[in-house]
Amino acid sequence: MMIEEEIVDEIVVTGSDGYINSRLIAYLRRFGKRVAVTDMFDKASPLYLDLADSMSFDYACLAPGTMVVVCAAISSPDVCKNQYELAYRVNVSGTVEFIRSCLERGCRIVFFSSDTVFGGSGEGIVFDENSLRTPVGEYGFMKKEVEDAFLGVPGFIALRLSYVVSRYDKYTSYLLDCASKGQVAEVFDPLERSAVALGDVLDVILSLAGMAPDQMPQACNLCGPECVSRLEMAAACKEVLAPALEWRVVVPGEPFYQARPKRIELVSRHLEKILSRNPKSVREEYASIY
Repeated sequence: MMIEEEIVDEIVVTGSDGYINSRLIAYLRRFGKRVAVTDMFDKASPLYLDLADSMSFDYACLAPGTMVVVCAAISSPDVCKNQYELAYRVNVSGTVEFIRSCLERGCRIVFFSSDTVFGGSGEGIVFDENSLRTPVGEYGFMKKEVEDAFLGVPGFIALRLSYVVSRYDKYTSYLLDCASKGQVAEVFDPLERSAVALGDVLDVILSLAGMAPDQMPQACNLCGPECVSRLEMAAACKEVLAPALEWRVVVPGEPFYQARPKRIELVSRHLEKILSRNPKSVREEYASIY
């Protein structure tokens, strides 16, 4: 096989099986973008990528100018804590090597980071892109370490995602399942995030695909217009999607919050400009269909 015949010249997404990944790939293709997807299961694939062994990736398949969306990671806070060495090898060592090699090929990098790089915030404490980063939990420290390796490098942008909400996210899917089965959902409180609409995440990537490296900010907080609790999300879900939804409040023990701050409130200096509009609320996102 002549690898040069399979050079990717537009967008590469790492992994296809994630909640965001699968919808991002379909969304970009709907707009006519040429999208290739890495594969960690088929070693015969020209885009085989195991971030635990990123040196095995065939970087010759990447053409200069390709936008590589690095969203594959071990994201479970519990796995990052309990299987730290594996998570570090994937989330830091392998990811840093992969990004560095892509940049050396002249690629642009869109790195999915996390709001946990800022740590928790009390009432009235809000983080923008220039705020001091004091991570909470192993996952947050891992994301910050990758950011630190590349912030300021042309062609690299860190997207610090808050909770990505839609009718398909894990929490909302749980609420909808409870409503359909007539079960009372358990809603953790307090737990507050500046939840970002899935549609906004997809539109940010689409917009970045048309930007030159010198047009991209170093980092962008992906956040909604307000900081919402899980209780408020449940109320929005009931109003828009599931009138039969009922819930009871559960107050987690302190161990739960060791890797999950009770509140992280974000604002962004760049998001509205990248979107060319205001970000959507949770209710607006629930009313959207993809």
